[in-house]
Amino acid sequence: MTTHSPFAPDAPDAPIAPVAPAMEAISLSKDFRLGRGQTLHAVRDVSFNLYSGGVVALVGESGSGKSTAARLLAGQERLTSGTIKLAGELVSVGTQHAFRKYKSKVQYVFQDPFSSLNPVHTVSYHLERPVRLHQKGADVGTEINTLMEQVRLTPAKQFLAKYPHELSGGQRQRVSFARALAARPTVLLADEPVSMLDVSIRLEMLALLDDLRKRLRIAMLYITHDIASARYFADEVLVMYAGQIVERGPAEEITQQPRHPYTQLLIASAPDPDNLGSTLHRGSVTRRDKPAEGPAATGCPFSTRCPLVTDQCRAENPALIPLSGTRAAACWHLDQTDAGGGPQLVPHLL
Repeated sequence: MTTHSPFAPDAPDAPIAPVAPAMEAISLSKDFRLGRGQTLHAVRDVSFNLYSGGVVALVGESGSGKSTAARLLAGQERLTSGTIKLAGELVSVGTQHAFRKYKSKVQYVFQDPFSSLNPVHTVSYHLERPVRLHQKGADVGTEINTLMEQVRLTPAKQFLAKYPHELSGGQRQRVSFARALAARPTVLLADEPVSMLDVSIRLEMLALLDDLRKRLRIAMLYITHDIASARYFADEVLVMYAGQIVERGPAEEITQQPRHPYTQLLIASAPDPDNLGSTLHRGSVTRRDKPAEGPAATGCPFSTRCPLVTDQCRAENPALIPLSGTRAAACWHLDQTDAGGGPQLVPHLL
């Protein structure tokens, strides 16, 4: 009998990921020295698995450590501590050959498609190079046409001779997707892939990514500040604040019944036509009299902004506490949220 990932969607045509993960992030940490003896803990003890055909969303505001975590997985930053495994094998990219081999399996899609594409080269050039590099002996023309079909830029000849500035934002991002797929990766790291696109085409682009991960069985990390899009696109949601995961679990449960005060803040701030987080008592939300302070240096990092803060919060940083099933949250006051009737979103949280 085959065992499946707990985050596989319930839909009959949805991908069902095996237990063996495509990629494992184990206790990842990254520190940056700021000078004068100061250190920025950008990522702190972050762990999660990516499964073939599944999507994990890393959600948080700017500066929460989402992109740094993705750069660690992409090999663009050195780990301070922790371990990365790809298909069960320990990742070591110390040499150029090892790094190139790793990049053939793990690809990164950047937030801004215009800056990630070379303005002096055509679409054809952007796709030809990775095909020649990662698919030795392949028919380049055939592979390029296949890539263009996969990202729905057809007919291909209409786009291949164009330069990035001659394309729309959505078309440029599709080219970025095609370039990443040219390596035939098993893992795709998508860093805010739709945030710079017009609102009218964001859903279309997410639908494209959803189709690609299902058909090509790609394990995907979706980085976003928009928890509403994570609800519709991801299987599992990890909420990050100040470099650490403060809540995690199935996307629908996280967005409908958030338990951590920071997750409640994100949802209360997210416009959604389907009334995302309808269990939240939005009427009790008011703005703070002063701007929100930054993360606390000691104790719970959210203690400077949390209305439930106590002396224990200021002194001790809580670990992730198992809730039910695959749910977990890092808060000393989970007993003050109502898991049954919806969390009580307390005043002055914003």
